[in-house]
Amino acid sequence: MNRSVFVGGSRSASPAAARVCAWLGRELAAAEFSLVVGCAPGVDALVLSSFVAATGAPPAVRVFAVGAPSGAGFPSGSLPPAVAAAAALGAPVAWWSGGGPALPLRARLARRTRAAVSAASLAAVLVFSRPESRGTLLAGAAAAGRGLPVLALAAGFPASLVPPLPGLPGRWVASSVFGRPALLWQPAQQKLL
Repeated sequence: MNRSVFVGGSRSASPAAARVCAWLGRELAAAEFSLVVGCAPGVDALVLSSFVAATGAPPAVRVFAVGAPSGAGFPSGSLPPAVAAAAALGAPVAWWSGGGPALPLRARLARRTRAAVSAASLAAVLVFSRPESRGTLLAGAAAAGRGLPVLALAAGFPASLVPPLPGLPGRWVASSVFGRPALLWQPAQQKLL
């Protein structure tokens, strides 16, 4: 049974978010979930590193990269260290998962995120370093659009500041992730006739 969880979040992780990511990677590994993650620095890299360190089982990881193993296509121009480490251990990496180098970076990043979200079977967990994390909200909207439960962890700021998912009627309600307070996206109920 595929028990894969997408984790995404802010590209720059605050110290509070870094602690949440280290904890979340360990918890996902201990619960024997598979991890689906993008290739961005920040939350993606921190959760990936924590998960791989805890499992030592890279096949339980799927990484969706916006560029090539050479580093071409990545915003920094080089292969992110966490992605390189996971790939070196044999973790499956979907290179150019957002489209080839002819596409603008912004389009590739959005398509990469949708590809990663589509690989998750169980849920999406979003880690927010700050409330205005646009890419994180779009990942959540993509997951909710697929019918996946979407959970949010606010790291270093009140959870009440997490904005609603864009373009989707609904609201955040109190929940938990591995016993830690979190938010769960509750879609608005549709009226039948």
